[in-house]
Amino acid sequence: MKKHLFLLLGTACIGIIEPSAQNWVNGGNSLAANGSLGTNTNFSLIFKTNNTERGRITNGGNWAIGSTGTTSKFTVNSAASTSPFRAQINGSTKLIVGTNGGVSIGTATAGPANGLYVVGSVGIGTATPSYKLHVEGGTGTAIFGNSSNYTPSIYGYNTYSGGTAVEGICPNIGVYGYAGNYGVYGVATSAGGYGVYGVNNSGSTSNGRGVYGSSSWIGVDGIGNTFGVRGNVSGASAYAVGAISSQSIGLYAYTGNSSSYAGYFAGRVYSSGGYTSSDRNLKEDIVDVSNAMDVINQLKPKSYKFRQDGNYKLMNLPQGKHFGLIAQDVEQILPDLVADAEFDPGRIPQQAKEGTSTTGTPQPPVQESKGEIINFKALNYTELIPIMVKAMQEQQQVITEQQNRIEKLEQLVYKLSNGLNIGTNVNNAKLGDVSPNPVKGTALISYSIPEGSKTAQLLISDALGRQIKVVQLSASGVINVDVSALAKGVYNYSLIVDNSIRDTKKMTVIR
Repeated sequence: MKKHLFLLLGTACIGIIEPSAQNWVNGGNSLAANGSLGTNTNFSLIFKTNNTERGRITNGGNWAIGSTGTTSKFTVNSAASTSPFRAQINGSTKLIVGTNGGVSIGTATAGPANGLYVVGSVGIGTATPSYKLHVEGGTGTAIFGNSSNYTPSIYGYNTYSGGTAVEGICPNIGVYGYAGNYGVYGVATSAGGYGVYGVNNSGSTSNGRGVYGSSSWIGVDGIGNTFGVRGNVSGASAYAVGAISSQSIGLYAYTGNSSSYAGYFAGRVYSSGGYTSSDRNLKEDIVDVSNAMDVINQLKPKSYKFRQDGNYKLMNLPQGKHFGLIAQDVEQILPDLVADAEFDPGRIPQQAKEGTSTTGTPQPPVQESKGEIINFKALNYTELIPIMVKAMQEQQQVITEQQNRIEKLEQLVYKLSNGLNIGTNVNNAKLGDVSPNPVKGTALISYSIPEGSKTAQLLISDALGRQIKVVQLSASGVINVDVSALAKGVYNYSLIVDNSIRDTKKMTVIR
């Protein structure tokens, strides 16, 4: 295989250019000035030992070793078993071209086939590299990688548990990746490592980003056995995960089955508004709730405090006195409102040590002992609301029926206490609704009196049945009643025909 290396070779050409050729003798010639060694015709100068060519200078002035012709200034060609070139300093090899085509710098160890092996640091744009590969200078791309298949364009690997495979520091973007599949892909093998770790320590609280993702579909996508995407902050007014959307959904969480949770919050949750899916088109087997009050009467409200001992403190349960229901009690009455849940302390990595969360060097999170999984029951308080609504409706129906009975009993008591006949209402003896109601000042009341009636009165009484005012009536019509002197409250007004109460209604007096 032909290798082209451009080297500066010092050659002492001894002789004086004269019309006649210089005779060279074994052991060297004594010259009074510079001399020359070569040909005066258009032929190559060939060097031999043991009648075998060892090198030549072509008629075009190119040097060739192991080759009979070359288009380069200097060419060395060797057999597959022989290194074509080696450079040494004080007997130590500093540059060698191996038999496999690889080049080694700083060592005699063979490099990768057709590749490069360097012992020491490589500086591109700098003579004092600080890293194994140090690239500086220019305004363009410092390192560019391009791959046409599934292999990475740039690949970094670090076996140390606290090390970093690829690290980028820049006033704008530390690491930028562009690909048809993964722009930036990171894998960590240690328990406390990070696949991708981003830090912005500029001190700005308005626009700094540790990790930024932008996409027509998913900006940042994470997959993990514990957390797909995890956020951690140390500021009192900061957000571990911020989700903002001006036109659609700020934060979307999805679970693939009904037995797991799309969201799990170990602590208090605040929301300025919320909706729950309740469209008729989403439901089937719709049936009215009945006997809701019976269900409510079986529930046993309690006051209690949440446990704060052991691993329970990691659940961030509310402190202080609280009111609610016991899930096991509700499960006996409404089993569909209770679900099994669990809390695994081992899945909750603790925050990084104080002072290291905003540095440029990733620090593995502090891990606590995992402990046992806490199994518990969760209660859907939201679905108790429809049952409570139905119970209130049932209760109101009972109250209304009781109120009607009370009014009838009040009328009966009034009649008995005033010596009136207890008659029945007839269709043509009735009262109209007071207008306005509530009333302040005067009230208009319409009434109908059967023909042939001897006497008719409008009687106003208070809630206790005490007579307040009596107005004599004649034929059917509308009467304007002055109630300005009455105290505020609820009053009964009754139509009495021939000493018999025919109709009674209520009015409210206000001030």
